[in-house]
Amino acid sequence: MRKRVLIVDDTKTVLSRTASLLQDAGYEVLTRSEPLGTGGAVMREQPDLVLLDVQMPLLSGDEILRLLRDSKPELAPRVLLYSSLPTPMLAEKAAACGADGYLQKGCSPEELLERVRKALDEPSPLALPSRPPQHVENRVDAAFVLVLSELSFLPAIVGMAVSSIPSLQVRHVRSLSDALSAIAESKPSAIVLGLSDSDAYNALERLSKVCASCLPPVLMLSNDDRQDSALHACQLGVSHCLPPRRSKGCLRAALVDILKALDRNSRRHQFPVKVVLGDGSCFRCQTWDLQPSFAYLECPQTLPLETAVEVHFLDTASTLRVRAKVAQLRTCPVGPFPAGLGLSLEELDAQQRDSLSTRLNA
Repeated sequence: MRKRVLIVDDTKTVLSRTASLLQDAGYEVLTRSEPLGTGGAVMREQPDLVLLDVQMPLLSGDEILRLLRDSKPELAPRVLLYSSLPTPMLAEKAAACGADGYLQKGCSPEELLERVRKALDEPSPLALPSRPPQHVENRVDAAFVLVLSELSFLPAIVGMAVSSIPSLQVRHVRSLSDALSAIAESKPSAIVLGLSDSDAYNALERLSKVCASCLPPVLMLSNDDRQDSALHACQLGVSHCLPPRRSKGCLRAALVDILKALDRNSRRHQFPVKVVLGDGSCFRCQTWDLQPSFAYLECPQTLPLETAVEVHFLDTASTLRVRAKVAQLRTCPVGPFPAGLGLSLEELDAQQRDSLSTRLNA
């Protein structure tokens, strides 16, 4: 059986050149250009050897290896750090993170193949027909929501909130380090933060640095309803800010909004609306999405949480008027989400339900 080698490198030219060399030598080659999700790819593909670049954005190669050794030591394959770092520094990193060896980029093809053979305990090259490398980062991991919270009941609430969404799992971690390990293995569809406000902001800062542009949508449960706090949270990557006292229906609506926004094929419900405030002032915008008990508005207007409003749907001759309260804030665009408000629609009478149902099914 041919030995399987996984190459992880964010430099596409190095990835292609190394893959071709090993492929021609008879190895089955898998490639990956993004560090996030490498742990999950290793568990799924079970390579015999991993060539792991060190200097990558988001997570360095030695950090990935430490997470892999800590989480699944019995399944960890042999790993060679593969980098252009000076030899003494590379050797030191390899020893510190528990790598099986190291290899400098720019070495001769003969040296690279010899190091690989030694790492695999092979006496000579394999004379087997080559096969195109598979790019594992295009494979879809099982969708899951990551819940970071010390609250033991929150995962159950999240699970109930998304129970109607097929194949969506909920994973619960209590510490930031465990969250980073989970993200390194496989990128979640969304993150729910249920921490104290100070811990939540610390976690957000760390997650935004580690994940950078790859940070998944974050739903933050926060008691801090100040506008400047919400803005700060959005700047750190929060897509939805929700008071923890809101019902699980609001939580489900937020998670559904996240998953629909990530699914380009999903059907959205966008209608022109007028929002009337208690003092009689109003502004016009349109819904980003509409659900039976929730409306997301795409607009630059910000209002304090719990503000009571009346929403007038303007898409038909007979305007539907619904009372609502501000339940979520998005003070600036975050990823696929526009700036706007999440409104929890109050109990509808039969006529209003029929009218809203007509819109949703149109």
